[in-house]
Amino acid sequence: MIFNKTWFLLCLFSMALVLFSHYFLQLYLFMNPCANCVYIRFAICVFALGAFLLIFGNKFAFLAFAMLFYALFLGFKYSFLLNESYEAIANANPFGVTSCPSELNFIFSLPLDKIFPSLFTATGTCGMDAPIVPEFMSDQLSKIQEFFVGTKEANFTNGLYSKAWFLIPKFEFINMAQGIMICLVFFSFFVIKDFIILIKNSKAKAVIALFFFAVLLIN
Repeated sequence: MIFNKTWFLLCLFSMALVLFSHYFLQLYLFMNPCANCVYIRFAICVFALGAFLLIFGNKFAFLAFAMLFYALFLGFKYSFLLNESYEAIANANPFGVTSCPSELNFIFSLPLDKIFPSLFTATGTCGMDAPIVPEFMSDQLSKIQEFFVGTKEANFTNGLYSKAWFLIPKFEFINMAQGIMICLVFFSFFVIKDFIILIKNSKAKAVIALFFFAVLLIN
């Protein structure tokens, strides 16, 4: 049986990103996802599914690459929009946050926010991902939670992520949007490399993949 280790690891890594953002950042650290964040999360889920289809060979390569290209397009688009929101907030210009959708519209009108509300419902504001600790939880935080979000006595301003998530919080280096863009660039390398191989081995599948990609964009 064909088993592609690279796509298996990419599938695991992309799902790990989704689980980290949902269970750790959102549910454990109370960092509510904005609309752009939810679209990015959806894009990573689509990427994981596309990667999964390639684990056992190229039988569904045309569909897999259509999904992968769509996921990259969606991910880059909303990462850039989210980064604009971060810059507007950093420049003390909240009115500059104009790229935050008020309603979520998923492809093919999928009601993902109703089917999986915890995963795909936007409850935060774009560019503002500081933890918002519910009042009923403020006295029940674990030491680990307090390390990241801060303590009630300090009004939750002394935690590692009290201001927002950064890869290196001390220097406020690489925000959430920029971190996702780095991951997407990493993903893009493997997608483009293997798509070129697909073109060489099966131009028909490559053309069909691009056709399905166009269909996804239209929807």
